[in-house]
Amino acid sequence: MKYFIIILSAFYLILCNKAQAQLYFLGDKKAMQENKGIAKTRSQSPELTTIIKNAEIVLNKREVSVAEKKLLPASKNRNDYYSLATYWWPDVNKGKDAPYIRKDGQANPSRLEISDFTYLKRICEDIRTLGYAYYFTSDKKYAEKAEKLLYTWFVNPTTKMNPNLEFSQVILGKNNNKGRAEGLIDTKNFVYMLEGVELMSTDGGLSNGTIADLKKWFSEYLNWLVNSPIGQKGGALKNNLATTYYLQVLAYSKFIDIDKNRTLAQSIINKGVKNLLTAQFDNYGRQPLELTRTNSWSYSVSNLTYWFNIANLAEDFGIDLWNFTPKNKKILASGLTYLNENAFKNWKHQQDSPTSLKSSVLALNTIAIRKINGFKGISIDGSTLKGIDAMSLNLLLLDN
Repeated sequence: MKYFIIILSAFYLILCNKAQAQLYFLGDKKAMQENKGIAKTRSQSPELTTIIKNAEIVLNKREVSVAEKKLLPASKNRNDYYSLATYWWPDVNKGKDAPYIRKDGQANPSRLEISDFTYLKRICEDIRTLGYAYYFTSDKKYAEKAEKLLYTWFVNPTTKMNPNLEFSQVILGKNNNKGRAEGLIDTKNFVYMLEGVELMSTDGGLSNGTIADLKKWFSEYLNWLVNSPIGQKGGALKNNLATTYYLQVLAYSKFIDIDKNRTLAQSIINKGVKNLLTAQFDNYGRQPLELTRTNSWSYSVSNLTYWFNIANLAEDFGIDLWNFTPKNKKILASGLTYLNENAFKNWKHQQDSPTSLKSSVLALNTIAIRKINGFKGISIDGSTLKGIDAMSLNLLLLDN
């Protein structure tokens, strides 16, 4: 009972803080099966009730698609995903049609006039929620709803999203209104959506046809990520944007066919991933590029969270990034140690949005204790950051 309550309580935090929550790509399947057995005997727990309540809300939602947007990209193709750059604004000093300028940390609300990004996040959250509800209850109505959502977004020729981001995070007035490598971060939510898909892929959940359709779509999208000019530029970026690029490439490779894509994934890990990991962290475990942001703590924690996800995926391809030591230090351990040390005192870098320093690294500590040889958490001023119970790690990795 204790383990199950901890797991579902942590999942409840995800449901209440969707904007910041991050799941990692199905870790401990054995523990998942154990927890499912516990759930059958604790069906009235408030935590499980919360999961079911949220899934019931999803059941009453209509299917959404990229075809609904009123503003179209330069291609004029309604099936092309389209979004505007988050932190770019009109330059009011240069007139109505002047190129946009960047204001870090200040999201331009006009970007939401295009519904694609909002709907993409929505379907990812909803599929994940349905996945957990189905896994713990075996009620097929959750998988049946997921079938409809997935068909509309990925399969139906009239409504589906084309498998590319040629028009993502567009800066109006620049580059002929074409997409940017920075826009690849928009689809990082698909990684977490696939968590729900996997939870519904057994015991008569999602149909074989739906799984095959999804694998076909993600195969085409993975090819675009790896081979298109925008995709290749994404892999050459230096900050968290590049981290989410590699997170997606590895996650989609695993979902499509882990054996078939093993050579590709291993090559990407041993070259691009390891080089990026080495470059992003200095000898003190700091992430210099993230420290320049107006919400430097949030970006530092988020980026390290992505790296923990990548390390988890790399394990599936037979490569240990947890103990990767190119600078005579285990990079992921040093990155977490630096955040731990600063979680007990005032963060000296800019952080405009309020956040809890201690709670935001709890799950990261638990992961590190299990995965990084010799890592025991850190004790400062009589307090110890060790994280949540290890049994919960097959469900979540918090980034709040």
